[in-house]
Amino acid sequence: MEDQDLMRMALMSELQSVLKGGTIHGAGTLESALALCNQQDFDLVLIDPGLPGVRPTSKSGRLAAVEEIIDSAPEAIHIVVTGSDSQAEALACQRMGANAYVSKVGLDRDRFRQIIAGIAESGFFASYSEIRSLSPEVIYNGLTPREQAIVDVMVRQQKGVKRREAYESIGAQFGITPESAEKYFKRARAKLLRRGNFPRGA
Repeated sequence: MEDQDLMRMALMSELQSVLKGGTIHGAGTLESALALCNQQDFDLVLIDPGLPGVRPTSKSGRLAAVEEIIDSAPEAIHIVVTGSDSQAEALACQRMGANAYVSKVGLDRDRFRQIIAGIAESGFFASYSEIRSLSPEVIYNGLTPREQAIVDVMVRQQKGVKRREAYESIGAQFGITPESAEKYFKRARAKLLRRGNFPRGA
C-alpha cells in the first residue's frame, strides 16, 4: 500500500524477488487497500502511513491509517514502510500489532530479507533511515533482472574477494548454484562487452 506509483511498483518487484511465489497486489489509496483486505486474505501487508487522505504531518492520522489496515487483515504480517520514520511512531505501530517498521531509505531485497528474518526471530523488526552506499547505481539495457542484480553484486564486491567466493555468495543470495551464478554473470558480461559498456571492477 503505497501512493507513489514508481515506489509501489519497485516495492512489489523487490518483494517478488524475495518471496518467489504467490501473488502480489498493489494499492495506491487507503480506500483501495481496505477494499483489497476485505476481499481476500493476505499473508503479508506493506503499509505506507502517508496514503492519500492522510495528512503526512498528522501523527494521529498516520497511526489511524495503520491501525485500520491492521484491523482489516488481522492474520497477516504487517510491515510499515515510511519515508518519515521515528522511534516513537515505531513503538506505537508495534503496540497496534505491526511486525516491522522500516524506512524507505536503503530498502532493497537484502533489507527485505533482514526484515523477514528479524520478524521470524523476535516478532518485531525496526529499521530507520540509513544511507548505506554512496556509489551510484547503474541499470544496463538488455540485461534480465537477474543478470542486472548479479552484475550489481559483482561491482560492489570488496577487493580481494575471489571469484569462486563471489559466485558462492551470489548463489546463496539468489537461491541458485555457484555454477549458475557464474553462468548468469558471464552471459551478462558478454552482452555488455558487445555494447562496450562493461563496468569497471566487475
